[in-house]
Amino acid sequence: MHSLTWSRIALLALMAVSSLASCRLFVEGAACDPNDPRTCPEGAACNLDGVCVVTVAEGEGEGDEGEGEGDEGEGDEGEGEGEGDEGEGEGDEGEGEGEGEGDVCGDAVVGDGEQCDGGLNCRGPGDINGECTLQICGDNIVDNGEACDGAPDCNADCTRSECGDLIVNLAEECDGGFNCRAPGDPLECTVRICGDGIVDPTCTPSVCGDGFVDLGELCLAQGTTVPTAVLPADIEAGDVDDDGTIDLVVAHPGATDAFELIKGNGDGTFGLGALSTGSVAGANVVSIGDLNNDGELDAVGTGPSNQIGVVITSGGVLGAGLDPPVGSGLNDTRDIAVAFVDDDAFLDVAVIALQSNALLIHFGNGDGTLRDPPVLFGTTYDPNFFAATLATADFDNDGAADFVAGCSQGQGTLLFMNTGSGNGDGEPTTLIASGVGGVGDVATGDLDGDGNDDFVTGNIDDNSLGLHFGNGDGTFDAAQNLPLGVGPGPIVLSDLNDDGRDDIIVVTPDQKLRIERPSAGRALQPVTFFDLLAPGTPTVGDFNGDGRGDIAVVEFNGTNQIEVFVSSSL
Repeated sequence: MHSLTWSRIALLALMAVSSLASCRLFVEGAACDPNDPRTCPEGAACNLDGVCVVTVAEGEGEGDEGEGEGDEGEGDEGEGEGEGDEGEGEGDEGEGEGEGEGDVCGDAVVGDGEQCDGGLNCRGPGDINGECTLQICGDNIVDNGEACDGAPDCNADCTRSECGDLIVNLAEECDGGFNCRAPGDPLECTVRICGDGIVDPTCTPSVCGDGFVDLGELCLAQGTTVPTAVLPADIEAGDVDDDGTIDLVVAHPGATDAFELIKGNGDGTFGLGALSTGSVAGANVVSIGDLNNDGELDAVGTGPSNQIGVVITSGGVLGAGLDPPVGSGLNDTRDIAVAFVDDDAFLDVAVIALQSNALLIHFGNGDGTLRDPPVLFGTTYDPNFFAATLATADFDNDGAADFVAGCSQGQGTLLFMNTGSGNGDGEPTTLIASGVGGVGDVATGDLDGDGNDDFVTGNIDDNSLGLHFGNGDGTFDAAQNLPLGVGPGPIVLSDLNDDGRDDIIVVTPDQKLRIERPSAGRALQPVTFFDLLAPGTPTVGDFNGDGRGDIAVVEFNGTNQIEVFVSSSL
């Protein structure tokens, strides 16, 4: 009985397996309605293709799990092994479906790692610039619908820019407008700039009075005539009373009141002068500087007494304080200069005396007084040189004042170099040839704009100017002589036209104010002349507050007046 029972059971099991295989073959591939799940038998489902597929079976079900997570279908091959190769194959199918149905560009689903999937601005499957990434103008990738992206001639909206479309791109300086070069010009869509070496219609010759203040343009106009109290001999310009406007200080040689302060109004005009009783009777020359460190400029002068007098300014009044004159041992003083000779931050006074054959320094005490006796600067020189004019500069750029003196009877100019030790010591005095014969006046400044101080001499024997260009180390190139055709008088250097190079202002005996303007390469531009009522001594300051130099000349014609020339280009 038991043997028949177990035999029957085995037979029934074999029949069940055979029946399942037959059902499986029938179910799979049968047509169905995807919208009606009842059109497939139990254990099967209708897919989107309208075909019944088995959903519950060993190996197959776990393979379907692989559809969601591809890796599990791979492991299910072992479980399907017990039921035959067919289960193993279906497990593999599940694995393939699991891998394929992830983030796929083109399935209209924005998955992980995709910026987009479909649409006008989305890169499609297989795009070499990155499939399913957004097309953005400005990413330096030229996409469909873009003419350019990131090129110099590309507009911000990725359309191609052309000169004349009124859009300034990276390759253009401008696009449209009066000063922009038009399409077709060899330099199209660049800005016209007067002075760039390219002749454009907008670059017209600079003319005084055209309403434009052009770089390098020199426009001076006859200004006011300013009266002086007595006969003037020398003049200096500076903001004496520290009110922001430039004033004039005049030296009077034959008067007890040695100095006169004429205050500026800031518009090129001046008020009436105020005389100051000096500590010396009469002054042939004057220099100004803040000798007592109160912010106001004081006056220093010398004259027939062969002494140095200091007149203090206080509260805008010149002569509010007087110091005793100094100058022990001086003989025939001719010119003075105020400068920082040593390193104590107090202004000192240098004096050249015709018969002393030396440059002498009165060191300042910082309170308006000067130390006496003076100290020899450098070495004495040949008495036949007759040094009579003096100017100061820093010829070797060491921060200490150096000096140059013109020799009226010698063969050039005396150079006094500061040792730079801080003690105010001078190196041995040297002679520099300036021309043929003697030198009248001498002036310092930067003629070529290289940052090194130069000096100019008035060569009285051959009627020329001597231009000495400094090298910044205390040496100079050979003098360049500029013929004048008439004897040179007093000289001053100043940048009148704001081009970075000091101009040469010289008064000549034929009653001319002559202005020589250096240009690039140390060449000189055509000379400018202004007529004077009489020859005299010039000084320079910004009298009308326009940022450019103006000129005042005291005249030696007995009329007691100053002629003023103000910059005027408007």
